[in-house]
Amino acid sequence: MPLEQPDQQHLRSAHGYIELGMFEEANAELEEIDPFCRALPEVLSTRVGIYQGLKKWDLMAVVAKKLVEGNPGEPGHFIDIAYATSRAESIDAAHALLNLAAGLHPD
Repeated sequence: MPLEQPDQQHLRSAHGYIELGMFEEANAELEEIDPFCRALPEVLSTRVGIYQGLKKWDLMAVVAKKLVEGNPGEPGHFIDIAYATSRAESIDAAHALLNLAAGLHPD
């Protein structure tokens, strides 16, 4: 299900706020998106960026995990979850995730 207007505009606005370092405002824009569309990958990826900017590592890891579960073929999601995990838990836990990702994405 692709995002339709006005949800597309809220997502674009969130990206703009992220670029400006205005992460709370970006999050508020995502909250304006239809609740049924908030689990779409493009919205979740944006939320990962917001949580990274806010240094909410636990939340970033939860959202990145959803992205990995939804699309394990995308190596960038593993990097996001490992980054968050290294800050929320430990380097060893992040290393384990990256080893898993390396097995799935040898290139």
